[in-house]
Amino acid sequence: MNAERKSYIYIPASCKVAERHLKAALSKPLERLTKKEFMKAYCSVAYLFPGFHPDSWDEWDGPPEIKPLLGEAWRRASEGELTDNELYPYQASKARIKPPKRGT
Repeated sequence: MNAERKSYIYIPASCKVAERHLKAALSKPLERLTKKEFMKAYCSVAYLFPGFHPDSWDEWDGPPEIKPLLGEAWRRASEGELTDNELYPYQASKARIKPPKRGT
């Protein structure tokens, strides 16, 4: 399996870090982003907006500047560049909404 096809899920350390990845990605042509750059931004969307679901990306009422990134995810998935796990990065959403451990 080549490195570009390898599955990659990213979980940002904080909202600030997620926003930074998203801003960096949106400042470039999306089709030119490496898979790792793209996935950092795409997983950041899932982290920042845990209610987002990829199946309804075109009806999503989140920030409109993010919609091209969501469309790019579907383009990449259609071309076999993203696995189902990457297209649905629930791990990043879950990390954001996970309650803190008791006793900490």
